[in-house]
Amino acid sequence: MNYFYILMTAIVHNFYISVTQIDFNDEAKTLEISIKLFIDDFEKALKEESLKQTHLNTIKEIEESTELMYMYFQKYFSISVDQDTKEWRFLGREYEEDAIWCYIEVINIQDFNQIELKNELLISTHEEQKNLVRINKQGQKKSLLFQKGYTIDSAVF
Repeated sequence: MNYFYILMTAIVHNFYISVTQIDFNDEAKTLEISIKLFIDDFEKALKEESLKQTHLNTIKEIEESTELMYMYFQKYFSISVDQDTKEWRFLGREYEEDAIWCYIEVINIQDFNQIELKNELLISTHEEQKNLVRINKQGQKKSLLFQKGYTIDSAVF
């Protein structure tokens, strides 16, 4: 009986992960950032922050959902290039079944040696949250993993 309980607990245990792709576009001098989150987890986080139910990807989606997303990312995601904190702009989002892709852009990026990130996305909502970040600079690829207690990291090129 104990084995059955352990097996069932392992099967139904949720996992919490986001994936972020950062690409340096040398021609446009930008960092193109794509962040994939599970909609239900993101909605829960937005509700905790704003006390509003956003109803993402439904006909009930509230008008201010884009603004709430922007404010959430401002609080929980930041980027520095060669020790210079960069402003970014929220370009929009796309839905994919049970996930949402959010798009961010950093402009006026010259060649660089280091990117430092703060990625606390969804960690206050789910302590088990893991945030995988992949960075591509002219074919050089780096990966970073963020989680509770480890929300700031950097990649050197």
